[in-house]
Formats: sequence, C-alpha cells, structure tokens
Amino acid sequence: AQHAPAPTEVRESKDSDTIALERSLSDRLGLSVSINHKGGGGQLKINYKTLDQLEEICRLLEAR
Repeated sequence: AQHAPAPTEVRESKDSDTIALERSLSDRLGLSVSINHKGGGGQLKINYKTLDQLEEICRLLEAR
C-alpha cells in the first residue's frame, strides 16, 4: 500500500525512531499513520478511507 508522505516541515522535526515506528505501523495496517509528540504525550493518527478500514482498526484494537 502506498502512503502519502508527511509534510516536509513535520517530517524534519521527527526523530528517526518516530519515523521508523510510523512506517512500521503503516505497513502493518496498510493505512497512513502519523505520530506527533507534544511534551510528555502526543497523538497517534490513523487515516482510513472506508468504513471497512475503520471497522478493521476497531477490531484490531479490541482484540488486545
């Protein structure tokens, strides 16, 4: 699956571990994933295009 690249200014501010984790999650899910750190916390964003993709994300999260 192909993923839209993150905007250049965002990608440059991310460390290599964060970028690697985004790629790993994106490859595993087959969806675009972005991670943004803010202080001690952050945001994990998973982009989906169809309700089937959303249902699959929910199924995976509920299985844990």
